[in-house]
Amino acid sequence: MSGQGPRTDRLSILTEQFDQAREMAQVRLRGLGDEEYLWEPAPGSWSIRRREEAVTPRAYGPGAWVLDKSAPEIPASEYAEVARQAADGVSVAKIAED
Repeated sequence: MSGQGPRTDRLSILTEQFDQAREMAQVRLRGLGDEEYLWEPAPGSWSIRRREEAVTPRAYGPGAWVLDKSAPEIPASEYAEVARQAADGVSVAKIAED
């Protein structure tokens, strides 16, 4: 492959951007302790928390870690439906489309 210029196809560009973002995050997160890593700017901020540590009744997600946020304009039944679809393996794009 020597002698060829940089790849410019969409997947290569996206992969390169992802790799750069991941590397920057690794540099910034390296050495953080739990207190710094789990810091919240205000009590009850939107966050990813362990299911048993969720602070809002609308935390959702299929596993031990859930998206913990409260949005009163979204009925609780919609959160449950999103969690059910995710647990069934439905893609994020399909859930958003629905």
